[in-house]
Amino acid sequence: MDFSKDPISFSRSVHIAYILKNNIWPATGQWLLKVPSWHPPKDNSVLFQHQVSKKSQLRKISKKRHFQDIIPKNIIRFDSERYSTRDTVLLGSLDMVPLPLPRPPMSLKLYVSGSDRTRELKVYDRINETDQGDHPSKEFIRKLLGFFWVKGPNDRSHLCLVHEPLGPSLAQIQDIIPQGRLPLGLLKPLLRQALIAVDFLHAKAGLIHTDLQVTNFLSSVSNKPEIFTQFKVAEFIQPAPRKILSKDRIIYVTRRTPMSYGFPLLSDFGEARFNNEAGSPGEDIMPIQYKAPEIIMQTKWNYKVDVWNMGMVIWHLVTGRPMFEGRNADGTFQDDRVHLAEMIALMGAPLVDFLQRSTKSTSLLWDNDGTWKNAVPIPTITLEKLSDGIIGEDKEGFLRFIRRMLCWRPEDRPTCEELVFDPWLMEGLGAGTET
Repeated sequence: MDFSKDPISFSRSVHIAYILKNNIWPATGQWLLKVPSWHPPKDNSVLFQHQVSKKSQLRKISKKRHFQDIIPKNIIRFDSERYSTRDTVLLGSLDMVPLPLPRPPMSLKLYVSGSDRTRELKVYDRINETDQGDHPSKEFIRKLLGFFWVKGPNDRSHLCLVHEPLGPSLAQIQDIIPQGRLPLGLLKPLLRQALIAVDFLHAKAGLIHTDLQVTNFLSSVSNKPEIFTQFKVAEFIQPAPRKILSKDRIIYVTRRTPMSYGFPLLSDFGEARFNNEAGSPGEDIMPIQYKAPEIIMQTKWNYKVDVWNMGMVIWHLVTGRPMFEGRNADGTFQDDRVHLAEMIALMGAPLVDFLQRSTKSTSLLWDNDGTWKNAVPIPTITLEKLSDGIIGEDKEGFLRFIRRMLCWRPEDRPTCEELVFDPWLMEGLGAGTET
């Protein structure tokens, strides 16, 4: 079937199902380096005041100290037999990956602070209640298994989400690839799945993620569930170094989750918005270096910010760096003027009608006819020059693909579904040997 010529004539269920059936991940042994074992520094005297070396000591500290403040007390909708924090080790600042028990492993996300700590729970309620119908992509979103509330040391209630455990993020995978550059042929399969997942949010659930970045796509472990056994054994053999700040607080070094080679799942909906609440000019959304023009210019916005965001994620994956730096000359702070000048260099000048939408004073940066006043110089960069070092065939096709997302006006960007059927992304579908 050649859907790329006329995808509209086929139903959504037919063409998306076809893509998913033929979306093959190439043999990972050909490109992915083995994750190096982590070893603590030889001199722990300054950074680490204490390191546990025995299994019994690890259990004692994990139970009595580390989780002292998060063991559920006044529990709401909490099944203690199903969600147990026994034998659990810390992975990051929010996520905790439990050591395997007779029950399936799970990951906990504890909200310490925030203006709307229940936002993510509401978003998951919408995702779970949405009938995916002819859009079989809900499985590409990280599952929420449940939630409960815990009392903190200041007698404040904190929401704790219970997730399916996942493997490394795309950012962590980049760390073990030379120069952090994902080859184009390996990008295509995960990109098809990611775009379809984001399109489900837009087309079916009425949601906007607003925080798409390489750290928010986490590898599935469905093809390699034994990685958590490996994780547990590694912790017992070589416990993570830690620093004792007080009798009630210990900081642990994050241990890498073993590679799973599964497709990445879309995660972290803490900044997601419902369509009916989105669009307020000046709202602070999106990662700083990934911000869309309408967010910097403080105009009304919609779900197309996610399309821009996907372009930024894609570029970061294949080049190992953000497309836009947006920093002042000495690199000490983020400067919107520099960010906009870089956009002009790569995209050309914005149309006057886009500038007129802004609630920000544009007269300091542009003339009435839309000419840049050179508040900061426009850099002499091109997309072609920045693409040096991208690995893979048909770089020209890739640049055409990425340019479709680089539009000043949101309405000029395609939808995620339209991007799935881009000729460059459709090429090689099902081959499993893209390079």
